Amino acid sequence: MELPDSFYEFILKRMKESNRKVKSPELKKEFTILDLELVHTVNGNSYSLPFVSESNGTRRYYGFAGLLALILKNSMILPVDELEASLHPDLYEHFLLSFLMNSKESQLIATTHNRELLNNKDIYRNDAIWFTDKNDDCATELYSLADFDSSVVRDTTNVLNAYKSGKQGAKPNTEDYYLDLNS
Repeated sequence: MELPDSFYEFILKRMKESNRKVKSPELKKEFTILDLELVHTVNGNSYSLPFVSESNGTRRYYGFAGLLALILKNSMILPVDELEASLHPDLYEHFLLSFLMNSKESQLIATTHNRELLNNKDIYRNDAIWFTDKNDDCATELYSLADFDSSVVRDTTNVLNAYKSGKQGAKPNTEDYYLDLNS
C-alpha cells in the first residue's frame, strides 16, 4: 500500500521534532499491512478471528500491552484519558498493577470515572489520587486526596463511601431529574 505524500511528510516532521536523535531517516513510502488474527480455542477446536472483529475491550487491552512494554522499557510519561473505557474492571486493575509493580522510572497519568479504585487503599496512595471539580466560576480545580485533613480522610476511612457522600467534592450535579419538555 502506498501512503500519500502528506502522511510521509508528517512522519518525517515528527521524527525531526522529537527529542530523540534521528540519523537521516529512511522511511519507505510503501508499507506492508499485516492482518492480525487472534487464535481462540473452544472445546478443543482452534479458530482464528481477525483483530478488527474482536471486542473493543480486547482491542484496547492489546493496545495497552504495547504501551505497557514501551513505558516499562523507557523512562517516559504516559497520559491516558479514561483508562477504563471498554475494559473489564479486572483488566483495568491488571494493567495498573502491572505498571506499578514493574515500572522504575516512568509515570502513568490516567483519568477515570471508575470510582471503585478508591476502595483499594492497599494499591493506591492518597497522593496518587486526584480529583477535578468545577468551582463557582465554572473553572476546573484539581486537588489530591492527600490534601484532605484527618477530619475527612483517616487511615480507617472508606474513601469510596466518603466520595459517594460528597465529602471530597468532584461529583456531578445530579439533583434535578425534572425535564421541561415544553420550553
